[in-house]
Amino acid sequence: MALFIGNPTKQVQQLFYRVPEVANLQDESIPMGGQISVAAHRNLTRAQLEGILAQHLPHGLIEAKDVPKVKGRIGLVYQWDKPINFERLHLGIEQNDDEALKISDQVLLEQSAATIENLQSITGKEVDREQTAINIIEVDQTRAGKKRQVRQVRAA
Repeated sequence: MALFIGNPTKQVQQLFYRVPEVANLQDESIPMGGQISVAAHRNLTRAQLEGILAQHLPHGLIEAKDVPKVKGRIGLVYQWDKPINFERLHLGIEQNDDEALKISDQVLLEQSAATIENLQSITGKEVDREQTAINIIEVDQTRAGKKRQVRQVRAA
């Protein structure tokens, strides 16, 4: 019986868990884009491994087969009895990258609006958005074989 936990993020993750028969908190490092077999050095029962899963499911741990269905950020993923397919982990990394870009695009738009409002409050005049020093430009960019709209702020 093996439980594999994969890390489709770009940072090392620490997996902390408790096993009922062991007094100390256990922890294992999961490398970025990698995976581990949980407690590989111990012979844990399926019930014990399910207990470890139960500790992490409320915090976003998902089954590896569900990665393509997930919208938004993906944290750790798991699979029973066999290592997680690298393509599944890679897909999770790509989804996390896309989600981070969506967030940065939103922040960029909000900052642009705030800058225009700031200009209006400083000058005391309505600022014509067409003639401001800030223009938001739509650019097609090819990234990993996908087309994506990227917003850039540039001084005019």
